[in-house]
Amino acid sequence: MSPQNRRAGFESGKSASSFRKIAALALPERKPLGIAIGLFLVLTTVSMSVPFTIGKLIDYFSTVNPAILFGLSTGQASVILLLMFTAGATANAERTMRMCLAGQRVVARLREQTYGAALRLEVEFVEKGEGDILSRLSCILEHRWREREAEPV
Repeated sequence: MSPQNRRAGFESGKSASSFRKIAALALPERKPLGIAIGLFLVLTTVSMSVPFTIGKLIDYFSTVNPAILFGLSTGQASVILLLMFTAGATANAERTMRMCLAGQRVVARLREQTYGAALRLEVEFVEKGEGDILSRLSCILEHRWREREAEPV
C-alpha cells in the first residue's frame, strides 16, 4: 500500500471518528433535530411543486379553453396554492428555529463540560502559564472524548 493510500485511509478513519463525536454530541437533541428533518421534507415537497405549479399556470393562461387540475375553480386553486406556500414558509421558519436552538444547546453543554473540567483542576495546574493550560485542557478534553466513545450508546 502506498503512503498516499495509507494517509487517505487514515483521513477517512479520522473523519468517521469526528462524525461519531459530533453525532454523540447531537444525540440528546435527536427529537428537535428529527422534527427539523421532517419539516425540511415538507419544505422540499413544497419547493419541488413550484415548477409543476408554474407550468400549470402557463398552460392555464396560454390555452383558449383552460382547465384547472382536478376540476377545481380558480378561487379554489388559488386558496390551495396560498395554503401550500404558507405551509412551506412556516415549515422553513420552524425548521430554522429548531436547528438553531439545538445547536445552541449543544454548544452550551460543551461549554459546561469544558468549564467544569477546568474548575476541577488543581491550582498548581492553572498557575504554570497560559500556553500550558491550553495544552493540558486540550489533552483532558481529548481523554474525555475517548472515554465517551468507549461508553455504549
